[in-house]
Amino acid sequence: MSTPLTDSIQNLTDYINDVTGGDDTNLSDAVATLASEYGNYSIDDIASGNEPSGDIVISAKSIRTSCFWDCLGLTSVIFEGTESIGGNAFYGCTNLTSIYGKNVTTIKSQAFMNCFKLTDIKMPKLQTIGATAFRTTYDLTSISLPSAIDIGANAFLGCSKLKDIYLPNDASTYTNAPWGATNATIHYNTQFDENGEPILE
Repeated sequence: MSTPLTDSIQNLTDYINDVTGGDDTNLSDAVATLASEYGNYSIDDIASGNEPSGDIVISAKSIRTSCFWDCLGLTSVIFEGTESIGGNAFYGCTNLTSIYGKNVTTIKSQAFMNCFKLTDIKMPKLQTIGATAFRTTYDLTSISLPSAIDIGANAFLGCSKLKDIYLPNDASTYTNAPWGATNATIHYNTQFDENGEPILE
């Protein structure tokens, strides 16, 4: 999808690469992300109120802050190639039920806050979860985090139905447990199968 805004951003990316000889990959990647399409939706569509809905696939390497804020029509998201999800990226997506990202390593603060119906989370490489990232995902009952290292304060605050959190390392690895999930049992030193599911005895 080619639009004036995405064309302008792409021109800026090309200029950065020309000036730096392609050495400033952080800056060029950041700008290129803005020009990316998110599923079948570009930044221009979202800015104009043409919100994505239903089940979508996102291929961008990173998702910018607040990109899908209050996209009430979203029901599921598959992240293909995405490594980082920005703060508030899916805040208030109240009909979102499932997310899958095989390469996601970082979720920033409040990324999925107030996603009340989110119950299915599969991110086998997820290492870092920002503060209040999953706050008030009321329907979440269990979460498996086979690569988790750093979980931010109150990441699961208000998740009243969350009963089980499965983690790969011992308790000394983590701080702030149980991260607001007052009703949850934390299963440390969990073994996981190739699909990232806990192996229960």
